[in-house]
Amino acid sequence: MLQPHQILPHFDGIARGIQLQKFGCTRTQLAKAARSGSIHRIRIGVYALPGIDRRVITAAEHGGALTCAAALRAHGVWILPDPDEEIHVWMGAAGRTHHEKCACVGHYTPGTAGLGLAPVAAALVHLYRCTDHETFFAAYESAWNRRLILASDRDRIRQELPVTAGWLLDLARGDAESGLESLLRLRLHLLGIRLDS
Repeated sequence: MLQPHQILPHFDGIARGIQLQKFGCTRTQLAKAARSGSIHRIRIGVYALPGIDRRVITAAEHGGALTCAAALRAHGVWILPDPDEEIHVWMGAAGRTHHEKCACVGHYTPGTAGLGLAPVAAALVHLYRCTDHETFFAAYESAWNRRLILASDRDRIRQELPVTAGWLLDLARGDAESGLESLLRLRLHLLGIRLDS
């Protein structure tokens, strides 16, 4: 029988107990594994492997998945440096906060938030709402170039962003090989200069 620490890697190292129980883990096994230190109990019904990114743990303690710049960076998306480093948490459409007095920034947008990292498309939507156009544009092109978002994801992003974001999405391309290239093209566009490749 698989032990909780053997199943958790399939959930990126963090999962709800109910998910682990579907793989045969009993509550007794989960409690024993938490006591032994092979897994950590984050809050009631949520478990993680030792060594999971502290921001992911904080997001799970809050009640959702890590999102925005930190999640995108973890997915391998090029992101401008973030001086804030606040913990942004995707709570889904109607998630419930478990922290009482914390500095987490909650994002309540369509979908069901899991634990761990928010999907790239959701994190991009949240990034648009939290940062400037340059940061979003460079991240969006980076995700597209690295094939982390598909056409269906780009459609979803367009639907969830305000209509006023359409010009950014129309300008974006999937062949930008660096964030600096994206920023240069955006800035030249704003000056009325077209950069062809």
